[in-house]
Amino acid sequence: MQDAEPNDRPAGRFGRVDRPGTKFPGSCTVSLSRLTLAITMALALFLSHSAPSSAEPVTINAARILNFRLGDNSVEFGKLHFMGGLALSSPDKDFGGLSGLRFLPDQDRIIAVSDAGHFFTAAIKRDILGAPVDLSDATRDAIPGIGGFLSGLKQDSDCEAIEVSDTRAWLAFERKHRIDAYDLQSGKLVGEPHPFNDTIRKLKLSSNRGIEALALLPASSQGATRLLAITEESLDAAGNMRAFIVTADAIQPLSLKRTDDFDATDAVFMPDGDLLVLERRFSVKTGPAMRLRRIAGSTIMEGALLDGEILLEADNTYRIDNMEGLAIRRDTDGNTVIAIISDDNFSVLQTTLLLEFKISD
Repeated sequence: MQDAEPNDRPAGRFGRVDRPGTKFPGSCTVSLSRLTLAITMALALFLSHSAPSSAEPVTINAARILNFRLGDNSVEFGKLHFMGGLALSSPDKDFGGLSGLRFLPDQDRIIAVSDAGHFFTAAIKRDILGAPVDLSDATRDAIPGIGGFLSGLKQDSDCEAIEVSDTRAWLAFERKHRIDAYDLQSGKLVGEPHPFNDTIRKLKLSSNRGIEALALLPASSQGATRLLAITEESLDAAGNMRAFIVTADAIQPLSLKRTDDFDATDAVFMPDGDLLVLERRFSVKTGPAMRLRRIAGSTIMEGALLDGEILLEADNTYRIDNMEGLAIRRDTDGNTVIAIISDDNFSVLQTTLLLEFKISD
């Protein structure tokens, strides 16, 4: 998500290190800065290989949301049926800023990434009708980086999207633009990241408006992993959102049509192969707005301008916030369930919302 640049540089895991040089008698001059740096790097390497996972339980409080439109008990919104939602909060200072969302494969359990370098997992508790009523077994962990951890700098830790398969996860970062691949084990990101395609770093994307949505394309006959990456507001010459079909060794450009000042914040492929895109708009005058757009999967190819049917549009007369994460799953009856989560920007003026809908296929 586009947000304010930090005013100062975080100290990082080991704090700031002064680098004076000290002369000793004789002809030998020793640089304490180099010695300190060497010790710090050695300690970091030791910790990254010897320390256990930093995953820990986290308390997340959930208040039920029964109405999607304010002051209205309606549950049908075009092809979408509102199942319910949760307003989430936590005493954990690292909870918030959630920018990407997925259901873990074959589970009613979510994984969400934050733009501050953390990921959270939690199971959804439901009532007899399938509506969300609470979260349970919630955990927080740091997104792994080279050497075991990210630096803590915003440019390294600004994760905006996640995609998962049975054994792999892909995370998209902006500022230092990249897509990193991870092993996924028991719902956790493990090991060091591996660049999915290093050419991503060379794309001329706006620093704070890079890849915001990441979706795994249905398997092709060649079997190669293909990711659809959509930028937030890195626009092409026609003013549309730049997008890319990315494989390990190639990048194919295309665009997503931009209308009414909406920007893409997440995307996911549906069981039938169509693409569902979550979009967000904000203005001081009108507040937040969101919409869902369905795009035919057959139209997604190099050079295409993607557009499709608007399934839902909501403004500040609905229970929404800064909606940024999108995920889908099949329920026990075979229905497609859509989940949407908001990024509260770590602000007391905003709320983390988790909303769910069933869609008529």
